[in-house]
Amino acid sequence: MHAHNGETVVWQFGLGNNASSSLLVSVPARGITLVLLANSSGLVKPFPLAAGDLTSSPFGRLFLEMFVR
Repeated sequence: MHAHNGETVVWQFGLGNNASSSLLVSVPARGITLVLLANSSGLVKPFPLAAGDLTSSPFGRLFLEMFVR
């Protein structure tokens, strides 16, 4: 979970052994969710998401900038 501009943001990422990856970001109060799936590790592996910072991902950062102002 992450707070951004006073909004609760729930997010999760995954990285499979077969190099697939995923990122899910949701703002429950607004009823919006972003789901990204990739057939490569490039969606999450280059970014330190395991440290708990959604903004380390350019995809997560862009979603927050566009929908959680």
